[in-house]
Amino acid sequence: MNRKQKRSLIEIIVTAGLLILCIVLEKLVLKPADGFSWQALCLFLVPYFLIGWRVLRKAGKNIAHGQVFDENFLMALATVGALAIGEYPEAVFVMLFYRIGELFEEIAVGKSRASISSLMAIRPDSANLERDGADGGLAGGGRGRRHHSGAPRRENPAGRNRSGRYNFAGYRCTDGRIGAA
Repeated sequence: MNRKQKRSLIEIIVTAGLLILCIVLEKLVLKPADGFSWQALCLFLVPYFLIGWRVLRKAGKNIAHGQVFDENFLMALATVGALAIGEYPEAVFVMLFYRIGELFEEIAVGKSRASISSLMAIRPDSANLERDGADGGLAGGGRGRRHHSGAPRRENPAGRNRSGRYNFAGYRCTDGRIGAA
């Protein structure tokens, strides 16, 4: 886990603890009536803003840039709606679970990037292609093979020709035609 992910995990844990404390305090101390309670709203706004400030900020920035219907806006709308109808724990739970999902997504993307990077590190710089008993270079260039003009292929460790195309034997020639090299 990187630093940002650790900070998100700490925010999630602290918010979960505060949410449990708020629920207990609401049931034991406040004993809410069926109506609106300022004390309960203020009590649940603390964990709500602790866990949701990033989502609310992203939603505001995206609205300012003209991207209204993204996931951050929809999460903000859902949780503000829950707060408006008096379902304070529901609003915090929804934001908490959304942030848990974002954390899992960040971890999965990080692992995928690391796996792809490790695979790219072990890829070969060149390969040999054997065709009708003759052995020749595929991506490494050189190795006695010639392209369509008859001139020897110049050494190119990245396997690209002058135009930036990959120069695989049998696929793309230096001038962009498709055919045997």
